[in-house]
Amino acid sequence: MGNWKGFEDLLRLGLIKKLPQLAAVQAEGSPSLVRAFEMGLKEAIPGPQDTIAGGLSQVVTPNSVLALKALRASNGAAVAVKDEEMLAAILLLARKTGIYAEPAGVAALAGLRKMVRDGRVSRKNRVVVLISGSGLKDSLFSRFLENSDFPRIDSSLSQLERALLPTGGI
Repeated sequence: MGNWKGFEDLLRLGLIKKLPQLAAVQAEGSPSLVRAFEMGLKEAIPGPQDTIAGGLSQVVTPNSVLALKALRASNGAAVAVKDEEMLAAILLLARKTGIYAEPAGVAALAGLRKMVRDGRVSRKNRVVVLISGSGLKDSLFSRFLENSDFPRIDSSLSQLERALLPTGGI
């Protein structure tokens, strides 16, 4: 995991005081790393690829040996989330921040929500969630957006103003 290497470098340079705990999040339909972590294995095991999160759909997680070492070295965790949890996280992230992420890109947020619900992460913990992968690059989700309650506007400044400021004008 490249993030772990980066944190080790930051620690060595004195830019952080301690290493963080890591959490790996995968789709329930493609959980090769999560299963290996839970089973105490040193390498991910082949598994299904049944998820809407294309970026997470892999028979075996690349660099799984390094990822599992990093998770264990950080006293971390691994969690699998349902496709529905990722879809809910897409909407939450968009509503709260204006960021539209693809399912794989928002899996970390779905995983955090699940870990808070399960009592594995306290609301008092300081947590950084890495969001990657714009939803705009994933044409599959145009259907998802059509079924959401997000406003539809033409691509013009006046339409944007009307959507954001119902009273009209800035």
